[in-house]
Amino acid sequence: MSGETHHVHSATENSGREASLLGRLRALSYDRNVLMRLQLEVTKRCNLRCQHCYVTEQPDGLTSDRIMALFDEAAEEGCLTVTLTGGEIALRSDWLELARGVRERRMMLNVFTNGTLLSEGDCLDLAALKPMFMGLSLYGPRAEIHDRVTGVRGSFERTVSAIRRLRALGVTCEIKNVLMHENMACIEETGGLARGLECSYQFDPTVAPRADGDCSVLAHRVGGEALREFYMSMVSRKDMDMLSRKACDVMAQSDPAKGTATNCSAGFSSIHVEADGNVYPCMGFLPSWGNVNEKSLGELWHGPMARQHRATMQRPLLECSDCDLLAYCTARCPRVALVEDGDVSGPSRRACEVAGLVKEMHDRLMVYSES
Repeated sequence: MSGETHHVHSATENSGREASLLGRLRALSYDRNVLMRLQLEVTKRCNLRCQHCYVTEQPDGLTSDRIMALFDEAAEEGCLTVTLTGGEIALRSDWLELARGVRERRMMLNVFTNGTLLSEGDCLDLAALKPMFMGLSLYGPRAEIHDRVTGVRGSFERTVSAIRRLRALGVTCEIKNVLMHENMACIEETGGLARGLECSYQFDPTVAPRADGDCSVLAHRVGGEALREFYMSMVSRKDMDMLSRKACDVMAQSDPAKGTATNCSAGFSSIHVEADGNVYPCMGFLPSWGNVNEKSLGELWHGPMARQHRATMQRPLLECSDCDLLAYCTARCPRVALVEDGDVSGPSRRACEVAGLVKEMHDRLMVYSES
């Protein structure tokens, strides 16, 4: 569930103020390297077999006691938010206890799940913990599409049932999707289902390489003329709500400012711990900083690998800074650039492709507005 995401929802005035405050906190934590967000992969096991999945299944490597201690260490570093993810978290028998552990330490809780294993009691227990939001994967508006992607018949109905239960209990839910050949024709329809379920909606336009660098899953990635037609269909409908906030900002400007090319903020105020205990700035972003079964989270956060990563990521993106598409670049991921193009500080072919389409969308919209 990583990568650039596209949103379909309108923020209220209060949520806008909260987002602004959160943005300032993130900027401050980035500048001072304060650990603000921890993403913890509690298991790599999953009950679905999604065609595009980037997780490589392995045995769990963190005990309940070590995870609770990890929460203590994160809190000591100033952590505000913990996201529990997988694999499928509900395959761990202690997942609800782990979620309670986050809240007992007065940190905010996010949960990513496919929802298929959540019972009515699970939903009640989660609602009582008042998570900031639940992220649930849904790859199409109907079972025939979603179940084809997940490889498990009945998964659509179980996921939608979990969403309905959670929403009825007042839990904020976000439906997550990935743009693929298999569901490209119904991305907008899936967004309509999300609105009907009173959920926000994200879709990631880029199927990413697997965490171990395997690029075979890229066969599901939409590119070339098919991707162009998909983006241009949004222009013809004048429906920009499906773009990321960054892209929406670009569309709102008659002449977007080019700015300066900067790299990702992963590892400056956030960290990812995998189910085997290995620590990364972001999911699958090699190399590992070390393992929490051998060192404390604080030691790794302030350690030599972390310092080396930050120094690398702060280097100017020289080639990107000279690019005419820089103002329209909204989808660059350094991990994708590293795995697919060999340079964490260089251009990403995928990001360049999307940037060209964002510029074309922008130029067409400017023509429409003047006519």
